Amino acid sequence: MIGVKIQPPKVKIPKNLFEKIGEKAMHAYSMELNEALDEEIKAVKWFWPNNTKRRNGQFIKRGLRDIVDTGTLLNSKTMKRRRNKRTIGTKWVWSADYASIVLNGLGNASYLGRNWIKAAMDRLPFQQRIVRYIKDFTK
Repeated sequence: MIGVKIQPPKVKIPKNLFEKIGEKAMHAYSMELNEALDEEIKAVKWFWPNNTKRRNGQFIKRGLRDIVDTGTLLNSKTMKRRRNKRTIGTKWVWSADYASIVLNGLGNASYLGRNWIKAAMDRLPFQQRIVRYIKDFTK
C-alpha cells in the first residue's frame, strides 16, 4: 500500500493573539457605535405630536425632529471600555436627568419614547460587524 503522509508546518501562535484580535474588533465596533449613537440623537427622524418651543428658544412644528434640544443629553454621554479575564465590552451612560424619559417616554401618547440606542444598534448589527472586523484584522 502506497500512501502519503503530510504534516502541516508547526506554527507558534502567541497565546493572546485571538484575544488581541477580539479586543481590536470590539474597540472598532464600539467607536463606530459611539458615532452612530450621536448621529441618531442628531437625526431629524423622531416624530413628535405637538408644536414645541424648546429650552434653547427654537420653535419646532409638530412632526419629525431631532432630539438635541439644548445639547445636554448629547453631551452627557460617557463611554467606558471594560475588560477582564473573560469579557471585553463597552459601556455608555447618559447622565442627563431626563435621558431615561427621552429614551423610554412616559408610557402614554403625550410623551413618546425615542430609542436612539436601538436605532443605532439596528443600523450596526453587532455580530455582522464584529465578524467583519475580525476578518479585516486577520488579513
